[in-house]
Amino acid sequence: MPREKDFEPFKGYHRRRIIDKFFSDEELGSEEEDISSDDVEEGKGLAILAYVPFLCLIPYLQGKEENRFAYQHARQGVILFLIEIIAVISALFWKVALFLVAIAAIAGVVNVLRGKTWKIPLIGNIPEKLDI
Repeated sequence: MPREKDFEPFKGYHRRRIIDKFFSDEELGSEEEDISSDDVEEGKGLAILAYVPFLCLIPYLQGKEENRFAYQHARQGVILFLIEIIAVISALFWKVALFLVAIAAIAGVVNVLRGKTWKIPLIGNIPEKLDI
């Protein structure tokens, strides 16, 4: 049985391979033709903005014609931005859901202490339908 200190995900060779690929100088999956060194130098500032939430829209809206290097990074930045929006919305949903569940639990306890039966709005009939 492996000891706890011996277990480490992405240990050794695999971790180095992943890190090396992530920070390698290779261009991965570039579908664009070669970008000129002038475009790269001029577009570095905008390309950095591509990875900042909300600001990623600046190089994206300027488009491919303005600077292809910045635009290529902006496309990825917009996808990251959309993922961030989805994460925030889902986090807010779960926080609201947990808050409502806590309120319903408190109301249930209050009704128990008052000696009354009570059905939680919207979900009170589910136990009867599922025969729980």
